[in-house]
Amino acid sequence: MKTDGEQKIGKEIVEAIDEEQKSITLKIIEGHLLDHYKTFKIGIHVDTKAEPHLVTWVLEYEKLHDDVEDPVSFLALLIKLGKDIETYHLKN
Repeated sequence: MKTDGEQKIGKEIVEAIDEEQKSITLKIIEGHLLDHYKTFKIGIHVDTKAEPHLVTWVLEYEKLHDDVEDPVSFLALLIKLGKDIETYHLKN
């Protein structure tokens, strides 16, 4: 994946899956995010109760230092990923 114009690599584990709530939580265990954050989790929830369906991304993190920026570019990447998936599904 690329953020801020640079290739980034990460490794995550699935921490929780809730099929009834249509959610998953991933915990980052290796990669560039841990250069700046002590802990980093990504939550994804899909709400299919109404049209259009809604995907919610939740980033839970603890900064290593006060001067570390919020992961805005990473969130932008996740939003783009969601839009790309939506475009694919609408075409097929």
